[in-house]
Amino acid sequence: MDNFKLIRYSDIRPDILKEIFKNIVENYLKVSQKKLRNIEEEDKAKLMIEGLKDDLIGYYPGIENWFNKIIKEIDKDNRKRELFLVIVPNKGNIELAGILILKNTENEKKICTIRVIENFRNKGIGTKLFEKSFEYLETKTPLITLPEECYKEEFKSLLEKYKFKMTNKVIGAYRKNKIEYFFNEGK
Repeated sequence: MDNFKLIRYSDIRPDILKEIFKNIVENYLKVSQKKLRNIEEEDKAKLMIEGLKDDLIGYYPGIENWFNKIIKEIDKDNRKRELFLVIVPNKGNIELAGILILKNTENEKKICTIRVIENFRNKGIGTKLFEKSFEYLETKTPLITLPEECYKEEFKSLLEKYKFKMTNKVIGAYRKNKIEYFFNEGK
């Protein structure tokens, strides 16, 4: 799939952000442009995550609060945190195809969230997101954790492709009686 665009959140300017939100919200949340103009700054993160809520909220309780915190951190210093949006033009609109959230500190280089929306999977987007994470984090062995459902279903082949090493399995890390897999700890 060659027609997708990878957009760095911190590079989006207000006019472009407004248009992207318009399309994302109209396609995923069905919020009108008039209502969108009145949305407060702190609610933007909530709107963005709403489109992915069904995919992520079950795996990580409290993700909306975390995501709002991440957006504030990116706005403060995008060298330590960043969000990448994958968008696909579709009949004059824009569809959200995936997201990538990264943490790049002295002590931690981590893929916090990587997600490709189901109808865009197996088109090379996951590969591009992994490669973007390596570039931004300046390492090919970043830390990543995955819920058991994603490890079994979506990411196993990509983790093998990039030689990620499982370093831990923690039951109950984010959800009771569910396994969270850790890769590349201490690298």
